[in-house]
Amino acid sequence: MLELKSSQLSKEEKALIKSAEKALKNAYNPYGCNLVGAAVASKGRIFQGSSFACQSSGSNICAERAAVMNAVSHGFRNIPMLAIIAKECKKPIQEPLTPCGICLQFLEEIDKINGSKELEILSSNTKKTIIYKTKLSELLPFPYAGGKK
Repeated sequence: MLELKSSQLSKEEKALIKSAEKALKNAYNPYGCNLVGAAVASKGRIFQGSSFACQSSGSNICAERAAVMNAVSHGFRNIPMLAIIAKECKKPIQEPLTPCGICLQFLEEIDKINGSKELEILSSNTKKTIIYKTKLSELLPFPYAGGKK
């Protein structure tokens, strides 16, 4: 995992984080404080997703899965990069959040679709002063494979 500053990102990576930041404005969580925005890149297009919490927490939708499904619903399945940015209630977070366990396992399916190109993940703190750049396998080294590998 690399820890980067915004100035070290490529033009594409900056655009993806900016798009995730726009999606963050649409995040909804009246039951807790975590709000997340995400964006994925696919064939030159960017698709956003926002976290959406429900009173029944098991039905919450994470921003990462929302962004991927936005891309998939538009016919884009090959997704090489994901960016997320978060805040807590009305205050910024200092340390970037990484995808939750459910999202990591979900993202494993994207790696299967991508073939040999592993999904890259950018996780930014609210002020974009710390950005983690990692690969899915670093965050989920042993994905559930249903008894198959």
